[in-house]
Amino acid sequence: MRPDEDLLKEITQILEFDPAIDATNIFVAVEEGIVTLSGSVHSNVAQWMAKEAVKHISGIRSIIVELEVRPLIKE
Repeated sequence: MRPDEDLLKEITQILEFDPAIDATNIFVAVEEGIVTLSGSVHSNVAQWMAKEAVKHISGIRSIIVELEVRPLIKE
């Protein structure tokens, strides 16, 4: 099993450098290989993309998605 710190670093890099994902308000926690994505995103698609971007990383036991969808309000 990979150390949680290694998983956290890889997940954070993937989310931050994927141009399709606005990771500004996404927070990542890893405990014993269980990843929790929390915070907020602007759409259900963004929520899905965040999970899809990291789900194939070796060492992840499961992913808990606690991302709240907060649509952008256009003024």
